Amino acid sequence: LLRLIAAGLGGVAVIVLTCLLAAAAMRWCGAEKTNFSITKGLVCTVGCDGYFSRGAYMRYTLTAPAILFAVILLAALALPRSWFWVAWFWQMNNITLYMHRRLRRLPENIWIQDGGTVVTVYAPRDIGEMNRE
Repeated sequence: LLRLIAAGLGGVAVIVLTCLLAAAAMRWCGAEKTNFSITKGLVCTVGCDGYFSRGAYMRYTLTAPAILFAVILLAALALPRSWFWVAWFWQMNNITLYMHRRLRRLPENIWIQDGGTVVTVYAPRDIGEMNRE
């Protein structure tokens, strides 16, 4: 029962930490002000009114998951082996690398506006390859 409670509370803590780290990473990558919101599916989102270059936004998408991965790994190493699945559950809540994978396929000269729930990519008109996967 203790492990189940720890897994649940740790899962909530991972979500909160992900939002806080994402806001800090967004500010580090150039955002002046960040906005927090919670969607109908109870997902915490972080957005801003600014625009990011592809490189800055890729740094943003990697910063929070990398830091959180290191924190969870250190916690997993400190916990007894019988608590492995608790730490594994925490790490599964840290799957936020989808945007980074998608951005790698896009050209360098794009601008990205992340409103939290909607991410808009702006590119020159002559790029015809963006919608192909």
